Amino acid sequence: MGFITKIDISILNFIQNTLKSPLLDNLMTSITALGNMGIFWILLILIFLTTKEYKNIGKIMIFSLIVNTIIVNLILKPLFDRARPFEIVDGIKLLILKPTDPSFPSGHAAISFCMLTVILLFSKSKTINIMATILTFLIAFSRLYLYVHYPSDVIVGSILGITCAILGIKFYYSRNAKEIRVKLRKLYKDIKDFRKL
Repeated sequence: MGFITKIDISILNFIQNTLKSPLLDNLMTSITALGNMGIFWILLILIFLTTKEYKNIGKIMIFSLIVNTIIVNLILKPLFDRARPFEIVDGIKLLILKPTDPSFPSGHAAISFCMLTVILLFSKSKTINIMATILTFLIAFSRLYLYVHYPSDVIVGSILGITCAILGIKFYYSRNAKEIRVKLRKLYKDIKDFRKL
């Protein structure tokens, strides 16, 4: 077991020994479920896309989400293939279904911080910003509380999420992205016209 993994596990054990309770068990399993497959953030994107004020933010979130998925889930997780903490520490009783993908980096933390970054940069609503921030940190913490990620997974995942958001924003405003959006709008119009036939 490496030096970083030892520190990671000591932090996880500290959380288990000092914070674990039936109330937090229920709360953390519910909160972590919101981050499963980015479901909460995808629903939020769909809501944003239906509003005039937040439609553009929703589009930027889509680009950032795609960048995040490619970098974190398709490249880094298979590349590092890190075993999850419950797989190397005996006696851990999981409160959620056993995740089957690699541990590093945390996908929940990455997508949450990715979406949060876009929201904080573009949203003018203090309420949305505060609620998104609280939820993001709770989702990230829930992965530690539930013993399915190391702290280093969550920290790196958070940094990667912020980075992916910035890359997504840059791509969204690039010439190539504008051409893609024009083609998608044309495709959407063609589909609507076809349905009318």
